[in-house]
Amino acid sequence: MLPQLASMLLKAHGPCRALHVGASDTGTLDLLLLDGCDAWMESGHLPHPRSLPAGQQPPSGPVDALIVEVSGPDQPLAVLERLHDRLATPSVLVLAAGGHARPPVEQWLFKTGWRRHPTSVTVASYPALQEDRLPDVVLYQRSPAATRWPMGEQPADKLRDGSSRADADLVRYALAAQSVRPGDCVVVCSCGAGYGAAMIVAQAAAGQVIGIDSDASAVAYANAHYARPGLSYQQGDPALLEQSPDASVDLVVAMDTLALTADWQAALQAFRRILKPDGRLIVSVPDQWSTESTQRGFDWATLNDGLSAHFIVEARYLQAAPGGVKLQRSPRLLQQVALDSATGSDWIIAVASVNPLEDGAARRDAFCHPAFASALAANPLPVIDFAAGYDNPYLYRPLVQMGERLKDNNRLYRLACLAMELSRSGSVDQGAALCVAGYQALEHRNGQVIGQLMPYLLGYVEETAAEAASTPHLVRWRLSIAFLIGRLFSLRGEDQQALDWFRQAATMDWVPFSPLLATKAIASCFHAATLLLAREQDSEAKALFQRGLEISLHALAQPSQAIIGSLEAPIPFAMQEIAEVADMGSQCALAIHAWPLLARDRGLFWRQIDVKRFGVVSWAKHLETINAHLQQRLQTIQSDQRAARRAMAAAQ
Repeated sequence: MLPQLASMLLKAHGPCRALHVGASDTGTLDLLLLDGCDAWMESGHLPHPRSLPAGQQPPSGPVDALIVEVSGPDQPLAVLERLHDRLATPSVLVLAAGGHARPPVEQWLFKTGWRRHPTSVTVASYPALQEDRLPDVVLYQRSPAATRWPMGEQPADKLRDGSSRADADLVRYALAAQSVRPGDCVVVCSCGAGYGAAMIVAQAAAGQVIGIDSDASAVAYANAHYARPGLSYQQGDPALLEQSPDASVDLVVAMDTLALTADWQAALQAFRRILKPDGRLIVSVPDQWSTESTQRGFDWATLNDGLSAHFIVEARYLQAAPGGVKLQRSPRLLQQVALDSATGSDWIIAVASVNPLEDGAARRDAFCHPAFASALAANPLPVIDFAAGYDNPYLYRPLVQMGERLKDNNRLYRLACLAMELSRSGSVDQGAALCVAGYQALEHRNGQVIGQLMPYLLGYVEETAAEAASTPHLVRWRLSIAFLIGRLFSLRGEDQQALDWFRQAATMDWVPFSPLLATKAIASCFHAATLLLAREQDSEAKALFQRGLEISLHALAQPSQAIIGSLEAPIPFAMQEIAEVADMGSQCALAIHAWPLLARDRGLFWRQIDVKRFGVVSWAKHLETINAHLQQRLQTIQSDQRAARRAMAAAQ
């Protein structure tokens, strides 16, 4: 069984009607059934209640997805040709034929109306792709208008192209999808046949994606093949974007647009014009090479200077591929590098953000967080009502929001420092900036910066004491900063000051902001208790563990409306974060339960408390990262093993 057969289908199509042909065992069928699919298997030798004789349609009718597994002496092209009639109705084809020749299979599929699925190329899968060999599992999608544009007559659609250059083009859009924030309005410049915009829609939770190209025939092809709810294509100048209003777009994707434009600096100005004050841009350019179809290549210094005139440059990537212009024998490579790296490649990709301090405050009244609009309309809770708390709510996404803020820590710290300086004293904006800067110093163990920040952190908590009760977002930042001060004093070895601040944070009222903020109060109790354990002030430590448990239970007992808002339009992150409140409380409960062990063996007592799980959300995300890395390594090892077996067979 290939476990990824089921998971890739579900990620591409969700629960559906599926038929598995050529199954080597029942494992994939079992997984699909357990995940809610109406799944069947065509097999004459594998007993299963959902096993069908060869050629028989499932009782529920035509399927949405056909899974074709090729094993033994069978050749995938011969198998697909035998299944030609069965391929007429499914919209998705999942092909498991790893190691077999790729070109003849894909040429046949493209000619018969199929294309690569928009989720088939990802940043993680790209390095292991081979132009001549199929990966273990690959997804294809039926093209709704393929007969109107036969192969050779359509615009350059890289999802109907199996070359390494096409792979390189596609993975850039997969990378762009990683910069899409939930609900974003995305404009894809020079969209061509539309495949890149389609990949972004398929791989990210964008609110709306608009492809723009000057070629009318390409736009017609894109609308015929890829348009769907949330995805449309328009004819226009992709470097001027005259049809897009000012400050109306969250993300601009411009792959090769700058290289195709006579005045690339004017194009950057156009991108800046249409982006919101918290908007983002991702561009790719040739790295110091050009062809007849491109105006110029770029070196990093030139591109960086041009971007920096309008944006905060936050990430840089290098890309190379077999058959590239400069590095023709390079393996597939897509790698983030330091902004000041001297390494060259075939393509440069850069991510940049609008500086929200430029005109964010002036556009405050137009602010709407695209991910929370429906939840806010249903129940305007402070936890998502940024316009009510911030002088410049456009600071929130690039500065504060985890997973969405600036990718480069140095640029993030500089933005935080600038916001500290420019924001109104004692404001929510200043508190957010102070907290972000302080956590950056804590994470990097920078004692000098901690010493510089400490007076400002202490002063903020004192300055905002009177106003906090009437300003929910001040409640958030005062409590967060009080906890942070405790952590910073701990790092400096000033235990008594740390203990005092943890105790103060534990008594602060989180209710005006949200029960989700209780995590800081519980964490304060926990860390204060550990400091007391080191001093052997055990009874006081136990009292703080008990206080942490009480805070957790109090937060969990709040009305559901205060936690999640409306049941019809819930706050999307609320249940995860209230689960973290419960998990932190559970660690305090474990400490209380294991208390009798403390007198016998303090190390044994400590091992009962799973401190690595202190915060289930962060723990789960850490595990997801490790799991994704291990899966990628496993795929690489399997690919290498197949190549070694082929080499041995050829030698024999």
